[in-house]
Amino acid sequence: RAFRAIRLVEKLRELRVLATGLALSLRALVWITVFLCILQGVCAILLVDGLREMRDQTLAGTIAPDGLEYTIGDFFGSVPAALFSLFQILTLESWCMGIVRPIAHHAPWTLAVILPYIIFITVAVLNVVTGIFVEQIMEAAKLDGEHLLKLREQEVGAQLKELRDFFHQGDSDDDGCLSIDEFEELLNDGKVKAFFLNIGIDAHEAIALFHTVDADDSGSVDIDEFLFGVMRVRSGVKALDILSLTYDLQRLGAQVEDIATSIKPS
Repeated sequence: RAFRAIRLVEKLRELRVLATGLALSLRALVWITVFLCILQGVCAILLVDGLREMRDQTLAGTIAPDGLEYTIGDFFGSVPAALFSLFQILTLESWCMGIVRPIAHHAPWTLAVILPYIIFITVAVLNVVTGIFVEQIMEAAKLDGEHLLKLREQEVGAQLKELRDFFHQGDSDDDGCLSIDEFEELLNDGKVKAFFLNIGIDAHEAIALFHTVDADDSGSVDIDEFLFGVMRVRSGVKALDILSLTYDLQRLGAQVEDIATSIKPS
């Protein structure tokens, strides 16, 4: 179950990295929000104070829900109204024809406040936010890679410990080697069978693995051969086929050397 959980964690890596990156960005985003609130407050105070004398001036082309034209005071008559208007401008919702142009017709100087405000927010601040996200996600990916590496190391260590325990359990005569008969008897154990099934090898393939690892055809393998062979194929049957081919090539090479030695003229 632990091994399956580790594999599930690896499959969800992209989602986990994204969530971790967002979490790491929260502190910076909070300070950016505070900065934006201060900037928006300063702009709101400037506009409210500068338009105080024109707050009752109607804005041509703007129609309020009651059917009358909006006034400058509806947008910038108070600090809360100005903050909401600046937020609407920031979202680019009817900001030009609905707010900026009608007000600039009566007070052109407001463009010197509103346009830099829009440019600074949309260009500078959004680029900073994007950079923070990218940096934190890259950092999260690095940390996640290190975490996954530790998980794999723990998984390999746990599997090696299990294999050593299985080897000593199957080595009934304590000669330091596992014979084919001992191995077949070992496979009758439920835990051993479950371990091999977990790495994608059934009982028949496990027997084939034993014969593959037994490169010298002695009918037995020592603990190093056993551990090396099983860990090489723990990724699945394809790895078992490759390992089998490797050992077959080694046997073939040894046979060719023997033949070459036997026919070499004395």
